[in-house]
Amino acid sequence: NQGMHLISVAYYSNGNPQTATAMLSWKNDSGISLPVISSFTASPATITSGQPATLSWNVSGATSISIDNGAGSVSSPSGTVFVFPLTTTIYTLTATNSGGTVTAATTITANPVVITSCGEITHSGKYVLGNNIAAQPNNTCLSIHDTSNVSLDCQNHSVGISETSPVFVYGIWIKNTNAYSVSNCALEGPSSSTLINPIEIENSPQGTISHNSISGGALAIYASLS
Repeated sequence: NQGMHLISVAYYSNGNPQTATAMLSWKNDSGISLPVISSFTASPATITSGQPATLSWNVSGATSISIDNGAGSVSSPSGTVFVFPLTTTIYTLTATNSGGTVTAATTITANPVVITSCGEITHSGKYVLGNNIAAQPNNTCLSIHDTSNVSLDCQNHSVGISETSPVFVYGIWIKNTNAYSVSNCALEGPSSSTLINPIEIENSPQGTISHNSISGGALAIYASLS
């Protein structure tokens, strides 16, 4: 690489160990200028987890250009690409030619989706509970289904369920979902019920359930893999 480099050499003189150092300078003698990154930006720079943002670049003098964290190789010296970061991500653009390599970076801040009522989660993203929530009687509260890469942090808020007739209801129902995590949820249900499961997992083998508290219900967690 170009620049100043400290070289240290260890050797023996008359059987005694010795060390010599030298400061050397390398420069690009190929006659080819390094690529120039005129701009590399993200818009918007702050998004909600899983929502799109646009990376834009303008590069000259490069034979290859790539962007990390899933954006991939790019074929044009200027252009745009959509990205969908789930968490705050730093993207680095690398431009290369025979003279060397230069880089530039830009950051997209991804804020979690705040949940304030019972409902469905069907898209990848990071979700947090903003307050205690409870379902109407005989209804499941949170349903995470037919998606992947979902992180739910209840932030120690409660998820409540109840029944007035003999039907199966769940505090959190995870179905046909991969790469998920559920944490810090206080799941609450009536202790007398035989049909309420605070957490129900169906056909979702790849996930993590951790640091949750559970009260009431026939079972703490029920998993069925088909």
